[in-house]
Amino acid sequence: MSEVVLEFVESGKKLRLKENREYTIGRMGKTQALIPDVDLSQYGAFQKGVSRLHAIMKTYPGKCMLVDLDSANGTKINGERITAYVDTPLKNGDTINLGSFKVLLHISEQQVTAKLCPA
Repeated sequence: MSEVVLEFVESGKKLRLKENREYTIGRMGKTQALIPDVDLSQYGAFQKGVSRLHAIMKTYPGKCMLVDLDSANGTKINGERITAYVDTPLKNGDTINLGSFKVLLHISEQQVTAKLCPA
C-alpha cells in the first residue's frame, strides 16, 4: 500500500489522496455546476492560471498518472509541458505546474505489519 500526498508549495498545505481513485483538480467558478475534487480556489488558483477543470490525477498502488484536460494555461511536470488528454506517469518528488500553481508530489510505500497474538 502506498500514500500519495500533494504539497501546495506556496502555502505548505498538504493533501492526502486515496489509492485507486481519480481526482479532478481545478478551481470553483461562480456559475460552475461541476465542483473539482481538489479545489484550489482558496490558494489563489485563478491568479495563477488554474482552469476550472484543469487536470485529473489517477492514483494506483505505488504510482500516479496525470491527465491535462486541455487547460488554458497548460500543465507541466518537472518543467516539461504534457500533452492534453494523455495519461502521463508521475513519480515521487515530481513538481507539477498547473498554470503557474506549483505542487510537489510525494509517493511513499506504507509497510503493513501484522502482529501475531500468542495462542
